[in-house]
Amino acid sequence: MRDTNAFNEMMVHIPLCTHKEASNVLVIGTIDDEFKVQTQKHSLTSNFEFGDTSLLTSKNEKNIDAIIFTDVQVDELLLANIERVLKDDGLICLATAAFSKDEVKLKADLELVGTKFWIAMPFKFGHNTSIIASKNYQT
Repeated sequence: MRDTNAFNEMMVHIPLCTHKEASNVLVIGTIDDEFKVQTQKHSLTSNFEFGDTSLLTSKNEKNIDAIIFTDVQVDELLLANIERVLKDDGLICLATAAFSKDEVKLKADLELVGTKFWIAMPFKFGHNTSIIASKNYQT
């Protein structure tokens, strides 16, 4: 069960309020109009592009500040493309399974993301669980 309002708010605001200045943001996966409403709250500082995973291959290297995956399964190939386009201080946020529902999937997602990111941390809201991950960078 997905609480759509909580999902939209948390998937947008957690990564964008965590990043110091997310000016270029990709949202990859299925979204609804309410998700776009939440992104508009950051429109003064962030430029959003919406699409599927092919959007990653069209981007220049080290050009993206944040990537939000709403319902896309991240694998090694996708992670390689993320690493190519994400700036050194970039972060990602992705939906995953709750520990209580699919412990194996959550652990696998954390381990996979942990191979390329310094911090990979799950967070839970309502009936949803997501991972936020950021690289190790110097300020």
